[in-house]
Amino acid sequence: EGGAMVAVQASESEVLPLLTGGVDIAAVNGPDSVVLSGDEQAVVALAQRWKHKRLAVSHAFHSHLMDPMLEGFRAVAESLTYHPAQLPIVGQPERVDAAYWVRHVREAVRFHDAVEALRANGVGTFLEIGPDGVLSAMVDGTPVLRKDRPEVESLVTALAALHTMG
Repeated sequence: EGGAMVAVQASESEVLPLLTGGVDIAAVNGPDSVVLSGDEQAVVALAQRWKHKRLAVSHAFHSHLMDPMLEGFRAVAESLTYHPAQLPIVGQPERVDAAYWVRHVREAVRFHDAVEALRANGVGTFLEIGPDGVLSAMVDGTPVLRKDRPEVESLVTALAALHTMG
């Protein structure tokens, strides 16, 4: 419970040797964009080494601070019925089950790896759909929703941009 998450302008290789027991990498969003997560004081102290921005979150997601909820989460996840995906999902394992979702809660999100895998497979157009375009800045030419514009307007504009790209 609690903790902090801070986005830092640094590579994963810069951050890894400096991690302490109280700090985990929560996400690798770009070649020079990593999110730290964990004990508030330790995360904030480490983040001071780089340009950084604290994320407004309730918990230190994808860190050791999620460990106490994992067994309860696993119990709920095991009560669900899973079906194969109808569309391909980047980074999806052969089987999505309760263990997959438990790992997702605890392990780092590897957005940059997913984008690079898509690029390696010839994908050059991306669309971010979410409350604000926070990840798309790391992917050139991505139409996004913006919090200062109505969702419908943003989505129609993004779809028009995708349509003109073919």
